[in-house]
Amino acid sequence: MMNQVVEDIAEKDDKTNLNDFMSRITGEIVVKGFFGKLAEGFQLEGKDAQIALTNLTGEISLIVMENLYSFVKSLLFGVKMWKILPSKQEKDLVRRVENVRIKLNDLILKRIEQLKDNPVQDQDKMVFLDLYVTEYLKQQAQNEQQIDLEEILHQFITLFFAGTDTTATVCGTCLYYLAKYPEIQSEILEEVNEVIGNADINEDNLNKLIKVNALIQEVLRLRNPAFVTLFRTVKRDKQVQDIKLKKGWALVQMQNASSIQDTHFDNATEFNYKRWLSKDSIIKNDNGYIHIPFTAGPRNCIGQHMALMEAKIIIALLVRKYKILLNPAVQQIRFGIKFLQCVEPDNCVLFEKRI
Repeated sequence: MMNQVVEDIAEKDDKTNLNDFMSRITGEIVVKGFFGKLAEGFQLEGKDAQIALTNLTGEISLIVMENLYSFVKSLLFGVKMWKILPSKQEKDLVRRVENVRIKLNDLILKRIEQLKDNPVQDQDKMVFLDLYVTEYLKQQAQNEQQIDLEEILHQFITLFFAGTDTTATVCGTCLYYLAKYPEIQSEILEEVNEVIGNADINEDNLNKLIKVNALIQEVLRLRNPAFVTLFRTVKRDKQVQDIKLKKGWALVQMQNASSIQDTHFDNATEFNYKRWLSKDSIIKNDNGYIHIPFTAGPRNCIGQHMALMEAKIIIALLVRKYKILLNPAVQQIRFGIKFLQCVEPDNCVLFEKRI
């Protein structure tokens, strides 16, 4: 399915907006991975579902960052902000979210009715929705309902919100570096041709894309998209290594601090994907928490394996199909924060079809 989505969208999309192009691919993968055939032709707000959902989640994120009124309310009230003296723009977003919820619920109810009569026998052929609905029906039959429609809906929203823009941004950044360093692009293309040739990527050859994986790891190290500022208040006096923290202090985490220090990586601020190909120890003075792009512990990213699989497939197939070039019309390229850390402007790279 991932192979097909990349091929289809690459053909249809004009590829003039890098981040939108990547989000269309990753959004379609999430929608089809969750709803399967139910998602075919599925539209929201008059657009393909993945485009409408990507636009909506983006607008929800940006209003809090760009609108001072909404930003202050989010700090004071958290998610309750949407119900407290909502602005016209906030009301419109809430209305659109409710419409999306209704249509997604209709899809879930439709699948429940289908599986009541014809349950999927082969678990390997189930999409995410089938797994949840099967368990929902099982609990219903046993009169032990723990999963309800709201839970299933929230599982989809979580997967889409956490798995669309993040994976898309990683892929977009990878493509930018391939355009910036044509020699790396040649090395990646050579590996792709050797490993998969003209075939689809499958479970046998996916993990043989060693250089593609190294490229992704270097992007995650140097330009991790999840550049969220975390604020904490010190609850009690505490010594952390050589720093004495005082009760009441406000702390701001520098999320990529460990990744850009020469004490942990050689030439840490330089982009060098080959560091991940070394058989020697890559990370110096590693305490297990230096390179954790998906975080660590019990609340680490539950979708990291799917995200890495998507990224490998997207990058490999696009490099095989197109020569990635820097756009000569763009004078300055930078990394900005639009909820996620992404390369800007959106037209910084061009795609030239390979002969």
